[in-house]
Amino acid sequence: MVDNLAVIARVSRGDYIGQGVAMDSTMIAHDAVIDWRERMEERELPVVIELDASPKDAHVVVDQARLRQAVDEIIENAVDAVLHAPDEPAENNVITVRTAFHSDGHERRVALEVIDRGRGIPEEDFSVVQKRFGRTSNDPHPSGGLGLAVAKNIVAAMRGQIEIRNNQPGPGVTVAISLPYVEDPNEEVGSE
Repeated sequence: MVDNLAVIARVSRGDYIGQGVAMDSTMIAHDAVIDWRERMEERELPVVIELDASPKDAHVVVDQARLRQAVDEIIENAVDAVLHAPDEPAENNVITVRTAFHSDGHERRVALEVIDRGRGIPEEDFSVVQKRFGRTSNDPHPSGGLGLAVAKNIVAAMRGQIEIRNNQPGPGVTVAISLPYVEDPNEEVGSE
């Protein structure tokens, strides 16, 4: 918890996010899935982590280590959601990490989504869970409530946004990191 609070403070001060470099978001998603599969095997947890990274050249300008940290926070929440979903069958213990293109009306963006089939989040808690110590009202064992706040701060420092939505049809939640798409993968710029 102390580490996460320190991350939020450092992001706010502007000294946590490094130089942005153009990266293919599908590679970031791929690496996260491989690492999380190994974690699930080591812990002997019945969670399947899948990759759906169909677009190629989905470049974003990011601090790779920090973006990966944000993705890990979101996946960790998804693991908790599927493992502690009440009365959900074991086949719902699946988390999909997906990359996709979308547009926000002004610019083309890349979405890096983490989709779980867990207990879901009541819509009135969407803004709450992105704040420090924010917890869902349906969490059977509340944690520190910092994971999404850390992810949100990191992503915002890289000109991105986090969006949360319940899956339709359910169960579960999709948490999407949305970042500006970069056409020229050789572009390097500082983070804002």
